[in-house]
Amino acid sequence: MKKLFISFALLISTLAGAKEPLIFASYNIRNFDYDMREDIPTNKSELAKIIKGINADLIAVQEIVQGDIFEAFVKKRLPNFSVSLSTCGGAGRQKLGFVYRTSKLELLKFIEDNSVSGGGKCGRGLRPAAIGKFKIKSDSTEFTAFSLHLKAGGRPQNADVRFKQYGFITQIVESLKRDGQKNIVMMGDLNTTHYLLKDKYYARFVDFVSDNGLVDMASQIKCSSYWWGGRNDGKEYKSLLDHVMISQEFYNSFKSHSISVKSHCEKSACKTSRADELGISYQEVSDHCPVVATLK
Repeated sequence: MKKLFISFALLISTLAGAKEPLIFASYNIRNFDYDMREDIPTNKSELAKIIKGINADLIAVQEIVQGDIFEAFVKKRLPNFSVSLSTCGGAGRQKLGFVYRTSKLELLKFIEDNSVSGGGKCGRGLRPAAIGKFKIKSDSTEFTAFSLHLKAGGRPQNADVRFKQYGFITQIVESLKRDGQKNIVMMGDLNTTHYLLKDKYYARFVDFVSDNGLVDMASQIKCSSYWWGGRNDGKEYKSLLDHVMISQEFYNSFKSHSISVKSHCEKSACKTSRADELGISYQEVSDHCPVVATLK
């Protein structure tokens, strides 16, 4: 009787035109599965706990150096999910792509666009854009998702490279729109190092978001990562580098929207903290935190 009631409720919801909730997330998993800079292997048990805890349907991942090990990790620890990664990852071999819930989403197409990396050879330069075309199984709605990892660094020359990358991404979006693909989800580590400063480089990013008709949901959070702040004072400082952006039309097709940041960013409430206060997720998984957007 209970099963019949649930089925009837789902039928009524569908007939009423209600959309099934979707949860998107972006997560830079620092040099999975071994960070040579810190001489620390990725704590896979903690990582699995974090991913299960955010309960996302689609996660854009970055900095996957050991792709085969990551695929095995997903298969073993996240049996209800599948993974698709780029072949290239720039000079640091930091591949990027998607982890997605197979009961909810079907991956129709996956490509990597090297224009964002500068068009160089696979093992050199910057990282490509990973682009996936997905179908929501419940209502056959299709959308295109980006997993991005743009040029790192806070110096003006680094920001200028990112500005050029904005142009390449804009060209991809324009091409998608010409082909009738209006539902777009853009996620990743965009390395917006000046975001909290609200300076001219921040303004460039805001213009990029607006020019592409996107809603930057991360504008509602206080941080998405921590770093040493260039100060050597034993403290870690907040930064906002990671974003979940939704095309306006796709965003408007849902009635409610919320965003949150998880793991040590949530624990610390984005306050300046010591590494031991931030805990195991910071020390043994990533300096970044999952940014999670829920659309209902």
